[in-house]
Amino acid sequence: MVRRVRAGLVLKTKLGGGSRRQRHTRQGGDKQPRIKLVLRSALARWTIIALENIFGTKAMPNMSLADLRIGAFVELVSSDHIAPGAGAAGAVTLALAAACGAKAVSVSLRHAPDDTCLSMALTRLKKLRDCALQGADSDAEAFTNFVRHRSDNSARQLVETGEAIDHLIDALSLIIEEVESHIRANVAGDLIAAKALATAVRTIQAADEAEATGG
Repeated sequence: MVRRVRAGLVLKTKLGGGSRRQRHTRQGGDKQPRIKLVLRSALARWTIIALENIFGTKAMPNMSLADLRIGAFVELVSSDHIAPGAGAAGAVTLALAAACGAKAVSVSLRHAPDDTCLSMALTRLKKLRDCALQGADSDAEAFTNFVRHRSDNSARQLVETGEAIDHLIDALSLIIEEVESHIRANVAGDLIAAKALATAVRTIQAADEAEATGG
């Protein structure tokens, strides 16, 4: 089973495909940083829009994990239930990463209310946070269905959920990179926390992919 299927198709269509890390050699280097910034901003924006649509189409459980008290969620992850497990915990961690980034942006924006980069980033970070929390529900549901049914459809749902979380991690990294120079020194630690938590989620996703593919 491969963890990379459909979740990024909307993005690839709108942006013309290609890697966000792809570099081009051009004359007139002054324009290059600005072009990169515009492309990265667009990629982060379309990632969140696409994933809002993807998660919005999935059937959600009666009680969202986001509605639980922290202690109750931790107890569920610790239990012998099929789900939630590492995937849902990773998605919640990603939501916390986005929240830490939003904290750094919010405080910085309070001191620079006309900074459009910060105001746009704050909107995206809040949407990304909500998508990640929905992703926790989707992962728990998808993994439960896969364990119970082992069908092609349940496998596809699990793969797509993992792919969506991967794209959210990428979007968060892009937003952090975009706002980093705008963040005040007294909240730089919140942005460091956002990076560290996102890295942890990426590690979880890589482990899940390796397990799924037998790697």
